[in-house]
Amino acid sequence: MIRRMVIALVAIAAITLPAAQASGTREARGARQYANCRALHRDWEHGVARSRAAANAEVADGYGRPHVSRALYRANRDLDANDDGVACEA
Repeated sequence: MIRRMVIALVAIAAITLPAAQASGTREARGARQYANCRALHRDWEHGVARSRAAANAEVADGYGRPHVSRALYRANRDLDANDDGVACEA
């Protein structure tokens, strides 16, 4: 009986583990490239900063705190119109 329960638990884990890993966080999905700031703002309301220093500068300037991700910023560098280290600040 214990052997059957162990086999059943292993089978359940084999089925559910890949689904749990696939759902992950937005960051875990990789550095997605967005077509424009409107699309980026759907996922990251205040934009994406390349560093904490750039994010802190945005807050000091009166903007909301952007998400910090070097990879995500690099993928969307063309959306940083003023070259301040934050793409699509809002």
